[in-house]
Amino acid sequence: MTIDHRTGSSQGMVYCAFIEQELQHEIDRRAKLDVRSTSLVTSSGAFIVLLIGIGAFSAPASQRGNLRDSLTPLMAALSAFIGAAALGAISNAAVRVSVVSEKTMKTFLRRRWTDHNVDASNNVAVLRVKMIACLRQQSVVKARLLTLGIALQVAAFSSLTWTLYTIAF
Repeated sequence: MTIDHRTGSSQGMVYCAFIEQELQHEIDRRAKLDVRSTSLVTSSGAFIVLLIGIGAFSAPASQRGNLRDSLTPLMAALSAFIGAAALGAISNAAVRVSVVSEKTMKTFLRRRWTDHNVDASNNVAVLRVKMIACLRQQSVVKARLLTLGIALQVAAFSSLTWTLYTIAF
């Protein structure tokens, strides 16, 4: 990122505004992914409790043929919900975010404070681009984990449907 000092900083201001919008977009995206991963953990956890309850009540009666046949898909559903909850928890785990170091900020205050506005804007923009890259990389990982967790939930619901089918018929 080079800025022509002879022409001023108006184009630099446009770039800085764009970079700031991108940074805010990535921060918002990460917050949404965090909410989704919390929802995945919560919903899977609720279904785990429900399935354990169903298993506990059906275990004494499992000697009957159709209930015995239902335990395998019930256990598959339970396993898939546990996997989905685990993936949601992993995706919501605290990860290291690339932030501006204290040393760099002190440099701004001590040695760079008198920089030209264009140079200061450029330095800040470079740091924000690094933060955006870090956030994007982490968001991709979070999104993949969430997609896999949701796929496990779909598999769990399929197994649960099969369980109910084997009990009913």
